[in-house]
Amino acid sequence: MVDWVDRTDIDGDGNMIKTVIQEAPKKEWEKPSEIDEITLTAILTLVDSDPSLSPPSEEQKTLIVKHHWETSMADKLFPYIVGKVVLSMKRGEKCTALVKRAYVKEKNPEFWHHIVE
Repeated sequence: MVDWVDRTDIDGDGNMIKTVIQEAPKKEWEKPSEIDEITLTAILTLVDSDPSLSPPSEEQKTLIVKHHWETSMADKLFPYIVGKVVLSMKRGEKCTALVKRAYVKEKNPEFWHHIVE
Protein backbone atom coordinates (compact mmCIF):
# COMPACT_ATOMS: atom_id res chain seq x y z
CA MET A 1 0.00 0.00 0.00
CA VAL A 2 1.42 3.33 -1.06
CA ASP A 3 -1.14 5.77 0.35
CA TRP A 4 -4.15 5.82 2.65
CA VAL A 5 -7.08 8.23 2.21
CA ASP A 6 -9.26 8.92 5.25
CA ARG A 7 -12.87 9.17 4.03
CA THR A 8 -15.88 9.56 6.29
CA ASP A 9 -19.48 8.87 5.33
CA ILE A 10 -21.11 11.74 7.23
CA ASP A 11 -24.65 10.32 7.48
CA GLY A 12 -23.74 6.66 7.04
CA ASP A 13 -25.82 6.38 3.85
CA GLY A 14 -23.22 7.10 1.16
CA ASN A 15 -24.62 10.49 0.17
CA MET A 16 -21.94 12.75 1.68
CA ILE A 17 -18.32 11.64 1.79
CA LYS A 18 -15.78 13.79 3.61
CA THR A 19 -12.09 13.38 2.81
CA VAL A 20 -9.75 14.74 5.46
CA ILE A 21 -6.87 16.72 3.97
CA GLN A 22 -5.38 17.89 7.25
CA GLU A 23 -6.26 16.59 10.70
CA ALA A 24 -7.14 19.06 13.45
CA PRO A 25 -4.35 19.73 15.93
CA LYS A 26 -4.20 16.88 18.49
CA LYS A 27 -5.25 19.16 21.34
CA GLU A 28 -8.32 20.30 19.41
CA TRP A 29 -11.52 18.33 20.07
CA GLU A 30 -14.09 21.07 19.73
CA LYS A 31 -16.74 20.83 17.02
CA PRO A 32 -19.13 23.69 16.19
CA SER A 33 -22.70 23.72 17.44
CA GLU A 34 -25.71 24.71 15.36
CA ILE A 35 -25.60 28.30 16.67
CA ASP A 36 -21.87 29.10 16.46
CA GLU A 37 -20.29 31.74 14.27
CA ILE A 38 -17.61 30.25 12.05
CA THR A 39 -14.95 31.18 9.54
CA LEU A 40 -14.18 28.60 6.89
CA THR A 41 -12.87 27.97 3.44
CA ALA A 42 -15.36 25.75 1.63
CA ILE A 43 -14.95 23.64 -1.50
CA LEU A 44 -18.03 21.52 -2.18
CA THR A 45 -18.22 19.07 -5.10
CA LEU A 46 -21.33 17.39 -6.50
CA VAL A 47 -21.10 13.91 -8.11
CA ASP A 48 -23.49 11.57 -9.95
CA SER A 49 -22.15 8.22 -8.74
CA ASP A 50 -21.22 6.86 -5.33
CA PRO A 51 -18.69 9.39 -4.02
CA SER A 52 -16.89 6.79 -1.95
CA LEU A 53 -15.97 4.88 -5.13
CA SER A 54 -15.49 7.75 -7.57
CA PRO A 55 -12.03 8.86 -8.60
CA PRO A 56 -11.85 12.51 -9.69
CA SER A 57 -13.55 12.75 -13.09
CA GLU A 58 -15.72 14.90 -15.28
CA GLU A 59 -18.77 13.60 -13.37
CA GLN A 60 -17.91 16.00 -10.56
CA LYS A 61 -19.06 19.62 -10.43
CA THR A 62 -17.59 22.08 -7.95
CA LEU A 63 -20.43 24.04 -6.34
CA ILE A 64 -18.83 26.20 -3.70
CA VAL A 65 -15.38 27.67 -3.44
CA LYS A 66 -15.33 30.32 -0.72
CA HIS A 67 -12.23 31.52 1.09
CA HIS A 68 -12.43 33.02 4.59
CA TRP A 69 -16.24 32.70 4.63
CA GLU A 70 -17.53 34.26 7.84
CA THR A 71 -21.03 33.09 8.67
CA SER A 72 -23.23 31.66 11.37
CA MET A 73 -24.40 28.07 11.49
CA ALA A 74 -27.89 29.47 12.22
CA ASP A 75 -27.91 31.66 9.07
CA LYS A 76 -30.92 30.72 6.93
CA LEU A 77 -28.84 31.23 3.77
CA PHE A 78 -26.11 28.83 4.92
CA PRO A 79 -26.58 25.69 2.78
CA TYR A 80 -27.79 22.65 4.75
CA ILE A 81 -25.27 20.35 3.07
CA VAL A 82 -22.33 22.61 3.96
CA GLY A 83 -23.60 22.76 7.54
CA LYS A 84 -23.67 18.95 7.75
CA VAL A 85 -20.01 18.81 6.74
CA VAL A 86 -18.98 21.61 9.11
CA LEU A 87 -20.76 19.95 12.05
CA SER A 88 -18.64 16.84 11.44
CA MET A 89 -15.37 18.79 11.60
CA LYS A 90 -13.05 19.85 14.39
CA ARG A 91 -11.50 23.32 14.66
CA GLY A 92 -8.46 23.48 12.36
CA GLU A 93 -9.42 20.43 10.27
CA LYS A 94 -9.27 20.69 6.47
CA CYS A 95 -11.37 18.46 4.23
CA THR A 96 -13.26 18.18 0.97
CA ALA A 97 -16.77 16.77 0.60
CA LEU A 98 -18.38 14.84 -2.24
CA VAL A 99 -22.20 14.97 -2.30
CA LYS A 100 -24.68 13.03 -4.44
CA ARG A 101 -27.04 15.12 -6.55
CA ALA A 102 -30.14 13.31 -5.31
CA TYR A 103 -29.20 14.11 -1.72
CA VAL A 104 -28.92 17.83 -2.47
CA LYS A 105 -32.27 17.81 -4.31
CA GLU A 106 -33.97 16.08 -1.38
CA LYS A 107 -32.38 17.81 1.62
CA ASN A 108 -31.65 21.28 0.25
CA PRO A 109 -34.06 22.05 -2.65
CA GLU A 110 -33.54 25.83 -2.45
CA PHE A 111 -29.78 25.39 -2.80
CA TRP A 112 -30.29 22.86 -5.62
CA HIS A 113 -32.48 25.32 -7.51
CA HIS A 114 -29.81 28.01 -7.04
CA ILE A 115 -26.94 25.83 -8.38
CA VAL A 116 -28.88 24.44 -11.37
CA GLU A 117 -29.60 27.90 -12.76
